[in-house]
Amino acid sequence: MSEKDFKKLLGSRILGEANDLKRTIESLASELGMDAGKMQAVIRGEASVEEARAIIAVRGCEIPRRCL
Repeated sequence: MSEKDFKKLLGSRILGEANDLKRTIESLASELGMDAGKMQAVIRGEASVEEARAIIAVRGCEIPRRCL
C-alpha cells in the first residue's frame, strides 16, 4: 500500500469515528483544539501520517477504558 493510500485510509477511519459519534468535522476539530481546515486535510489524506495518528491517539484516549 502506498503512503498516499495509507493516509486516505487513516482519514477514512477518522471520518468514520466522527460519524459514529455524531460529530461533524468542524465539531471534532473544535473538540480536539484543531483548525477545521487542518482536520479536512487529514480526512482527505493530505496531511502527514503523524498528524492523522495523533488524532486517532487523542480520540481513542478520550474514553478511559480504551487507554489502559
